[in-house]
Amino acid sequence: MHLKLVPPQKQETHQTHRSNTFGSRLNDNVKLAVLSIIMCFVPLMSYTFGAKAYGTEMGTHIGFITGACCMLVAAYLIYFSNWFQEYPED
Repeated sequence: MHLKLVPPQKQETHQTHRSNTFGSRLNDNVKLAVLSIIMCFVPLMSYTFGAKAYGTEMGTHIGFITGACCMLVAAYLIYFSNWFQEYPED
């Protein structure tokens, strides 16, 4: 059995242009406002709901778990969706 090394085929690089993404339609200030709401408002409101419904200890757990999930969503928006990537002007 012999292995043959074959170089990968040349593929055209397809870059996402700024006008094709949803995040490109939003102003940077709106993006910061959305991230602030995700990171601050949602965990605080979930803590408040949990504290009133189940007590402060359970409210703290609910707020912490919600905050961790919100952090993952915010990280996805920033890094993987390229919300703050600057595109060169063509």
